[in-house]
Amino acid sequence: MSPLEDLQKQCGARWEHLFNSIQESHQKLQKFRELVHSENTESRDISVVIFGSLARREWTSQSDLDWTLLIDGPVDTKHAAEANRLARKVAEHGFKQPGPTALFGKLAISHNLVHEIGGQEDSNRNLTQRLLLLLESRAVDRDDTHRRVVDGVLQRYLTNDPRMTTTRNVPLRVPRFLCNDVVRYWRTMCVDYANKYRDRTGEGWALRHLKLRFSRKLIFTAGLLLCFSCDVQLHPELRLRFRDLFSTEETEQAPVKELVEYLRLRSTQGPLDTLAEACRQFGRPATNRMLFDAYNEFLGILRDPDQRTKLSQLDPEKAETDAGFQKARALGKQFHQGLVNLFFHDHVRLGDLSMHYGLF
Repeated sequence: MSPLEDLQKQCGARWEHLFNSIQESHQKLQKFRELVHSENTESRDISVVIFGSLARREWTSQSDLDWTLLIDGPVDTKHAAEANRLARKVAEHGFKQPGPTALFGKLAISHNLVHEIGGQEDSNRNLTQRLLLLLESRAVDRDDTHRRVVDGVLQRYLTNDPRMTTTRNVPLRVPRFLCNDVVRYWRTMCVDYANKYRDRTGEGWALRHLKLRFSRKLIFTAGLLLCFSCDVQLHPELRLRFRDLFSTEETEQAPVKELVEYLRLRSTQGPLDTLAEACRQFGRPATNRMLFDAYNEFLGILRDPDQRTKLSQLDPEKAETDAGFQKARALGKQFHQGLVNLFFHDHVRLGDLSMHYGLF
């Protein structure tokens, strides 16, 4: 039983839209996987990776198919041709193409994702690809390539943390380097939302507003929880997991390789299950219902073609008097309050970590 299924049972709830989206995600993923396998590409250093609603298991009939061709190997002119061929095939099979940001449906190079963290070379595109690779991506084929790149990114975050002690061991504490990038990514999404509103003269703003309040915020939440999973006080089971690997120093440490594997396995859980697991461990029943009742209704809006169309065409000047938008905004506030309760009020240690690492 998944953490989300277990939480639904504990809450005595019925999150129909959530689980319908999960079921449809499995079906669409299988269809896309068959399409990718039919290409029978010769390259051994690439992996087709999905992101977005399909990777988060939130698929609806109007979802974009966000994918990329992840490259972890020598330069090969065949890579671009393979990406273009796959893009054509995706369109031919009726999948909705990625949005106009040019972030998906193309190549992603492992060198940029691993080595260009911070500084002038770390563009918004690179930051977004890197954090989404960690927090929501799934390999459709050749998961060894995907796993190798994720491991490389995680190792870079861990070993470049100023508090590291050796090249082999790191303290079992919140990885501040990674946590700072998670927070930076969330703030970048918020700023980009405002920029898109201006550049697109308000077109489609209401749906982007709703997604920012829910799915984008969920990704950020999963990122914080991934970082906090390294805290021994919050997760005392780490002492048992790394019992035979601790150094003899006073500060509890774990070998980088084992900690990378631990973080990668946690990240493969997916944002919804990551939040559900945190709710099971640290949330009060009222908080858990508040969060997932709201998220369920959010997906219900996206799954309703009429509601989704109305929101996508809503004039910003009419938002204050539009009943559909006001309902959606109220759900966003409910989800937000649930997160505030979970991270600051329901559990003392989680509140301390949120204040110390999330704010200051």
